[in-house]
Amino acid sequence: MTLRRLRALLMILVAALALAACGGGAAQVPTSAPAPTEEPTDKPEPTTKPTAKPTEEPTEEPTEEPTEEAEPTPGDLVSQVIEFDELTTFTHPKGVFTIDYPENWTADDKSDDTTALVLFTDPTSNGIIIARVTETDEQLDDAALEEQMQDFLKKLLSDVENLEIEAAEPQQDGSLRVDFTYDAESEGKTLLFQGGAFVEQREKLLSFLIDGAPAEQWESLVENYDKVINTYKLDTTASLSGDTGTGGTELAEVEVGDLKTYEYDGGLFTIDAPADWTLEDKSSKGEALVLWTDASRNAQVVVDVFEKPSGDITEFLNKFLTNAYKDATNFNVEEPIPQADGSVLIVFSYDVTVEGLDVTLQGNSFIQEHGDKASIISTLVPIDQFDRLEPDTNKIINSYKVDEAAALP
Repeated sequence: MTLRRLRALLMILVAALALAACGGGAAQVPTSAPAPTEEPTDKPEPTTKPTAKPTEEPTEEPTEEPTEEAEPTPGDLVSQVIEFDELTTFTHPKGVFTIDYPENWTADDKSDDTTALVLFTDPTSNGIIIARVTETDEQLDDAALEEQMQDFLKKLLSDVENLEIEAAEPQQDGSLRVDFTYDAESEGKTLLFQGGAFVEQREKLLSFLIDGAPAEQWESLVENYDKVINTYKLDTTASLSGDTGTGGTELAEVEVGDLKTYEYDGGLFTIDAPADWTLEDKSSKGEALVLWTDASRNAQVVVDVFEKPSGDITEFLNKFLTNAYKDATNFNVEEPIPQADGSVLIVFSYDVTVEGLDVTLQGNSFIQEHGDKASIISTLVPIDQFDRLEPDTNKIINSYKVDEAAALP
């Protein structure tokens, strides 16, 4: 039997978030991730499947056995398996909600000044959890809450086929649950997608919490989804429209917490990174690029491993930082400092404005050769918190190791 893997079932849903009335603007992130290396990565040329030329009238003699693979039957189309690692806590930068999500999933904060919106997706892009919180001065009854959720789902999924939304069911915590299904298309085949949406109002906060997966996996995933959903908490003392939850006069404190060893696929590098920071893998062909961002989104750790550039690596790092932060306010680069392990450190800084506060961020970037490769490891924190965080960031940096024999992506 021919087996086809279905990937990115949720891309239509994720893309629709940018069009729905849900404040899909850029997150309130004062940090700026270092740009990719100057070494260009190879991009595969787009391919097109040649269409078969119409044959002439068939002859009576049988033709040779076809060499092309037969099209799979609908039963052959399956989705990639969704896996849940141990849970780690995500706290929204403005403090309006917290939720525990699988460590192997990616958290994508698309919040703006009036809407908290965070997407959590598994590595196959077939599983999703969406947390969306807005503020309202109106007190909504159950009928109004159900209508709000129905309208949101219809707008969010306006382009899908066969969308079905069931009637709301009251939950023990006072929220309402609305189940829905729709058809996902891939490679000309159709697979059923299933999800659940919870709506609730806690004082001024109006919350939508959505989870979903291919229907064929739903029963096996319900218990894991329930564990995540049950960790979701709203903080009615926080505010989206003014108060940041930290008093509004000081920048949120960066907390490093416990460190956990991370190993890149194939063993290219290992590092002890903060266990409760959000991990993002932005690697591409020829370049391993991984970022860790703290819950307040005021600090980052970035690892970038790539093919060793020609020329002096110190000059390369200087150009790398200048290109990455050339548009930042008051960007400043200090003189390079050679290190005992053969790496070179460059300290840099720039200014940002967060919630009306003027903040200076300080970065430490180390570049080092590793055989036919080079790598840059950077830490970025508010300069006022640098001394307090330095012992922790030193532990992270000193734990970083690259395997020269391992291959790049």
